[in-house]
Amino acid sequence: MDFSGWALYCDLDGSLLNSFGEVTLKSQKAINAFVRDGGLFGLCTGRATQNAFSRLPDVAVNAPSVVFNGAAVYDDTRKAYTQIHLIDKSAAMQAVKWCVTRFPHIDAQIYTPDEIIYASDPTNADPAFLDIHRPCRFLRPDETAAFDWLKCLFFGSGESLLQLEAYVVQNGLAARMALVHSATDITEGAKYLELVPLHISKGSAIASLRTLDALKGRKIAGFGDYYNDIDFLQASDYAFAPQTALPEVKAVAYKVVSGNNDNPVCDIIEEIQRLS
Repeated sequence: MDFSGWALYCDLDGSLLNSFGEVTLKSQKAINAFVRDGGLFGLCTGRATQNAFSRLPDVAVNAPSVVFNGAAVYDDTRKAYTQIHLIDKSAAMQAVKWCVTRFPHIDAQIYTPDEIIYASDPTNADPAFLDIHRPCRFLRPDETAAFDWLKCLFFGSGESLLQLEAYVVQNGLAARMALVHSATDITEGAKYLELVPLHISKGSAIASLRTLDALKGRKIAGFGDYYNDIDFLQASDYAFAPQTALPEVKAVAYKVVSGNNDNPVCDIIEEIQRLS
């Protein structure tokens, strides 16, 4: 089969990854065969670069990948970033400091191009959530002032996150950063709030990738399950969502495929073959 006219971009949590945070052997084989037959395969995830690619040790990722919810594009074949968008650090720092002071039980993270930094007290870190965000280290917010910030993530109770969101909005910080609601099924019931650079998203990153020579003339198939995937799917030529996706995500999908525990990427590649 010739897939040289296609690029497939997949979200990780709740989409390509199953509930154990893994890509199954069947899915690995399907992706690698897609790549061998001329397809481009890339990620479109909110995860940090090292954390994302550590989940895919045997998967051929040969397309520039969207990481940090669109704040950066990473080319794994070159081991280099091709795009980086930094958040308004002073605005983000204000939100982080307020959060760790007011809600010490919240897991507050700062994402840099090279690592994940926990800005909250390590004794309060949720063990399961910490495990899926390694490698990382713990620093106080002021100790990160010299770092480049790409995004911030806050994991905690729904009420605490609502108060944090209200603080960001009421203090004018939402005019300087974008708010993104995200989730993962690796930690049961996990929902979190992210701050990313203004006007930056998975969708804006996909739009920028279309200008690259490697993707010119190719149709883009996108696969995702949550709110932060909607504009990414809308920016794709063919949008796919798993059965386990939110209703709002399914509503924008060209086709709904198997749930994330049932090798949905195999369904997508079969549909791409039919469309080719």
